[in-house]
Amino acid sequence: MAIRKPLPSEFPPIQRLSTVEADVPEGSKKYLNHFVDEVVRPDGSPGYHHRLEFAAGVMIAHLERVSGRLWLPMVDHYRYPINRWSRELPSGGVEARDASLEDAAARELLEETGVKVAPSDLRPLFPGPLYGSVGVANQSFHIFEGSGGSVELDNLDDEERAVISSSMYKLEDVHEMLGREVVESATTATIGHLLYREVTNG
Repeated sequence: MAIRKPLPSEFPPIQRLSTVEADVPEGSKKYLNHFVDEVVRPDGSPGYHHRLEFAAGVMIAHLERVSGRLWLPMVDHYRYPINRWSRELPSGGVEARDASLEDAAARELLEETGVKVAPSDLRPLFPGPLYGSVGVANQSFHIFEGSGGSVELDNLDDEERAVISSSMYKLEDVHEMLGREVVESATTATIGHLLYREVTNG
């Protein structure tokens, strides 16, 4: 049996001396802020770190069992930074109007897929959030799972509809898409976890 090795306790090993906010268009700050930190590395040498700060995010695995197979909605996004389409679980940022992470998750699920669930029917899939691009960003995703609810029209606006569409897939089929249609890290981790749980629970 493998022994779980604890994470290092030294915190933080890199000391921040000063911070400068990068000059970005004001309207873009709704989504992120870009900072450049002057730091001292563990060996005492000076340096700089670029750091992107995002609002917390949510992601939803809405599962339905049909004839013994798990199905879930996936969303096709055009992702500008990588210049390609990416098949992902429904997700989005937490907004000021959201009373809780569950509220944000239910809102994003409805907006992107048309599936309406009560926030109280969503439950965390992992003990804490997952992080992507941890070398440069603090972007986090709180992953929720749920089932049931009702199907309505999605709430995408015209701009979103040009770059977002959703469809239902079987869980094992989505697993086969990893590294192909599915390349986003939080979706990849979630799909792998769900399939492992499905297989081990028989």
